[in-house]
Amino acid sequence: MNKLQALFLETRAPFLTVTIIPVLLGTAMALKTGVPFNWQIFLAIMFGFVFLHLGTNIINDYFDDINGTDRINKEFVFPFTGGSRLIQMDFLKPKEVLLESVIFFILGSIFLLYIFYLKGFYILFLLFISLIAGIFYTAPPFKWAHRGLGEFFIFLGFGPIMVTGAYYALSGNLNVQIFLVSIPIGLLASSIIDINEFPDYNADKVTGKRNIIVRIGKEKGVIFYMITGILSYFIIILLSILNIMPFWSIISIFGFLFYLKAILILNKNYNNSLNLVAACKLTIFSHLVTGLILIIVIFMSK
Repeated sequence: MNKLQALFLETRAPFLTVTIIPVLLGTAMALKTGVPFNWQIFLAIMFGFVFLHLGTNIINDYFDDINGTDRINKEFVFPFTGGSRLIQMDFLKPKEVLLESVIFFILGSIFLLYIFYLKGFYILFLLFISLIAGIFYTAPPFKWAHRGLGEFFIFLGFGPIMVTGAYYALSGNLNVQIFLVSIPIGLLASSIIDINEFPDYNADKVTGKRNIIVRIGKEKGVIFYMITGILSYFIIILLSILNIMPFWSIISIFGFLFYLKAILILNKNYNNSLNLVAACKLTIFSHLVTGLILIIVIFMSK
């Protein structure tokens, strides 16, 4: 593997669906209100959040190595948990990974600062929160994931921040409706982190990365994961009935079939990391399918 290949793999780009979906959702909501589509603004907000996501992936790999979490992790489920493993396998040096993350954070910031220049201070606020959440997810002094706040910041970043950010970038305004619509997709994004914390449980516990699953234990963690998913789909049903989203958004609960299968797998195998591969995949797929259906329904209802 050459250096460029390693640097690309370090980004963990296949997980970008978790960013693309909320940006498209916010875009669909804006177009639904009659806002004209602007390719320039859309691409700027998309690339801005994509680059911030990549920067976050990479810098967390760096600090999970520095903190020892990924170095001692023998139960990871690649590629879903335990980081990219590129530092541990000596394909990349820590300083190269750190530099790569800084480059992506700068690129993401440039795109969002451009939107701020065009639209206003809300984007600057989102950029500030995104940087604080992404950089310090595992980095000192905050180490959000170590304090049991990582899941909250995942929900916030891949839900309200990205959905409302895309909506505001195109429309120039905000409302309560767009915040409500962002909640279920944010919860489903946080579930992806929840399921990934089960294989990493022992390494996280030893190195003081006291995320939600480490704090409450695996058995209660299964319940927490289940409640998060059920709540996501309950909110979708409620918002559809209340016409906050188009009524036919309710069909997006089809995605719950994948989530339910993941629950059943997790409930039987929460102590067996190797058997959680399918559950990790299904959780990502439930987020993707649910998000795509919502986007299509909302776009077609405009």
